Order: sequence, then C-alpha cells, then structure tokens
Amino acid sequence: MPQDVSSLLEISYYLAFLNYVLGSALLGSPIPFASVKRLGASMMKDSITGIVMVTGFGIILYIVRFIQNLLGADPNELIKWFNTFFLSISSKILFLKTLASISNPLLRSLIDPLISSAISLLTTSFISLFLLRILYILIFEKGGILLAIGVLLYNIPLGIFKRAGSLLMSFVIISMIALPAMPSFANYLFGNLVNTSNSNNQSLNNINTQIVYPLIIFKDYSGNNLSYVYTKFFFPEDPNKIIAAYPADREGVLDTRSLDAGLPADRRIGFRNELYGWAFYTDETLYFSRDCIYTQCVKIIKIPHILVSYMPYIFVHTPSHMLYYRYTIYINDDKGLISLDMTFETKDELMITAPATTNITKIIINNIETYPITIKWEWAGVEGYTYKISVDPGASFSNVHIDIYFLFKEPPKPNLEIIRYEPEDQVNIQLDQFLSDVIMTMILTTIFPAIYVSLITLGANSLSRILSGRH
Repeated sequence: MPQDVSSLLEISYYLAFLNYVLGSALLGSPIPFASVKRLGASMMKDSITGIVMVTGFGIILYIVRFIQNLLGADPNELIKWFNTFFLSISSKILFLKTLASISNPLLRSLIDPLISSAISLLTTSFISLFLLRILYILIFEKGGILLAIGVLLYNIPLGIFKRAGSLLMSFVIISMIALPAMPSFANYLFGNLVNTSNSNNQSLNNINTQIVYPLIIFKDYSGNNLSYVYTKFFFPEDPNKIIAAYPADREGVLDTRSLDAGLPADRRIGFRNELYGWAFYTDETLYFSRDCIYTQCVKIIKIPHILVSYMPYIFVHTPSHMLYYRYTIYINDDKGLISLDMTFETKDELMITAPATTNITKIIINNIETYPITIKWEWAGVEGYTYKISVDPGASFSNVHIDIYFLFKEPPKPNLEIIRYEPEDQVNIQLDQFLSDVIMTMILTTIFPAIYVSLITLGANSLSRILSGRH
C-alpha cells in the first residue's frame, strides 16, 4: 500500500478512536438532554464504522476488483476506447479543415456552414472526452488516495464532514467499478455504431491527405529566378494526362495556396515546364509528404536547360556541349549586357529567347559581331523571338567569349490557363453520411458519457446515504 494512503489511514484510525472517546463521554455524561445522549451514541456508531473502514480498506479494494472482473470491466479497454475516439475526432476535424481549404469558392459557400457546425460538435466531443480522461486519471491513478481521504473525512469527530466523506468514498468506489464498463455498455446499447464511427478513419485519412499547397520557386541553371514559368503536372505512369497546370508569377514563384491550386500528396509527380514558346522536359519528379498539409513546403526547381537569364526580358539556353561557363549581367536603365565566358567540347549552338519588347541589338563572339538566325514564336498571348547562333571554338576545350547587348521594356503578362488538381474520389464524398457519423461521434463521446456519469453520481449518492446512516 502506498505510503500516502497508509499515513491517511493511520490518521483516520486515531480520529475514529477520538470520535469514540468523545461519543462515550457524551453518552455517559450527566447532561440531562436526550439529544446529547443521541449524539454520543451516533458518534460511537460512526467511530466503529470508521475503524472497520480503516482496517478493511484492502478488503474494499479487493471487492471492487472482484466486481470489475465479474463485469468484465478492464480499465485498459477504457484507455483504448479513449485513444480510438481521440484519433477518430482528430481525423474528422483535420478532414473538415482540409475539405474547407480545397473546395472551390462556389462549393465552399454552400458547405462552410455545415463544416463549421460539424467542427463545433467535434470540438465539444473532444473536450468531453478530455474531461473523461481526467476523471479516469483521478479515479484509477489517484483512487486509493481519494478513497483514503474519504475515510479521513468520515472519521473527523462530531460527524462534521461525514456526508462529504461518504459521498467521496461512494463516488470513487462506484466509478472504479462502472467507468471501465462504459465501452461494453456503449457497444451493447449502440451495437456496431461504435465501430462504424471509427471505421472511416482510414478512408478519411486517404481523403484529407490528398491535397498539399507547396510554394515552388523556379530558377535557371545559374540560380536566377525565372518569371512566368508554366508548369504542367502529371503522374509518371501516364505523362500524357495533365492533372494540373499552374503559372509562376513575375518573381518566379508559384504559390499554390494563393491560387487555391493544390497538388497530390504522398505520390510521385512528374512535370514539364514551358516558357516563351519553349517546352523543357526533365526526368525529375516531385514528392510532397503529408507534413506539407500542416506546414507549407518550399521546393526550388532549377531548369538546367536555361543557362542564364534576366527575366522577364531574356534568357539563354544551355548548349549541349558546354563544359564550363562564367557570366556577368550589366544593366543600365533600359539597356542590358550579358557577358559569357564559355568552354565548349566541340561546335555547338547557343539560343537566346526574348519577348518582342526586348530588342537584341548586337551579339559579339570573340570580338566579332555575329548575325543569328531568328525564329518567331507566340505563346500565351505574348510574341517574341529566339536567336540561334553557331559557336565554333575552333579547337576542343577552347574558351569563347560572348557579349549579348539588348534593350528591354516590360513585356505583357502571359495569359496562362490554370488547371486545378481534383482528386478522383474527392467528388464522391458523401457529406450527409459524414455528418451523420459526426453526430454519432457526438452521441458516443458527449451525450452517452454525460448520462453515464450522471448515473454513477446517482449511485454514489445512494451508497453515501447508506454509509452516512441516512436511509
């Protein structure tokens, strides 16, 4: 028996003995009042009851455990019941919040009231379950001490706190027997509804973790941000089926959250980039874990086919046989110069792409002005040109110096279509069934426990009346 409980019981024993002595004194006193005699007799009776409680404390706990076993009430099952519903409620709240964030604006205006009501119900259920968990801790981890405190209060002389002690002891005893049996009663009363309420966790888990909203930054091979990159996403097993397509902004940032445009979580995603009439392919794939649901993940994508850029005005394509390069960009008002020192393995081609608002005035290779082949393009409402020049190092691994002079003005913003990702099973969500499930969870975790604990309190009150001698 714990030291704290033993100390309390020892004090209770001496208080009961003191109560007996005082009761004997009152009963045998020459005071000619019947009420005094009755008080003395009552105190002696209470002291005997209190001594029996102290000496039989271990027997009381044994009887409680015996009744628990007889009813099949296992405290560990109650813990599992708590944990199951904590997980179920948390999953449902997460699902509802995710559903609210991924819905399109029209659908959101319709379902927001339902989602708010459901979240309120689930929050109430969570608080109710949390309070039940605290009650469990008090009864099963501190129950011995509480019971000993009840005995101590009962044995305080003159019966000042006898009623309080009786009520505390009764509540602890009834709770230790009845609380572990609560899951069994719930299963008996509601059948398979308890299991049904929690069986949707896996399916909800699959739904509410389908959408993530990452922040993607696009850069060229040199690390400069690329404006207006248009990215088409697909699953690697079917690259011809575009599941989503989003444009980056002028700073080269694709904030899918601000666009209300998500991507699938926990799946490999292939992608290809488009920019100013060119498509850039890669074998690289993206993967966003479920953690990105709670915290916006940041991904930097370098397009290795673009060597250097000053966007949104101009970019230079990476040659196939380049071994080494170094670059400098000079900007003066609306005039610009990209200066490149490059080493080639063999003869190669260099391409420079710019919108029509950028004018390539001069291209000089090794101090010799070069006249490129011009290719016109039109892309997403923007027109421009690609300038293709031939680079011949003359000998392998020779260094080539290239100067690209240009004048630039702000180009129009490309008119790019946003294709939002829509999970296939997201369309099939049955909100009515889900809300019914929420209501059932509310019943099982709030209404039913409230009635159950009320019955425990009534039982404790009846037992306390017996212990305190009030019939």
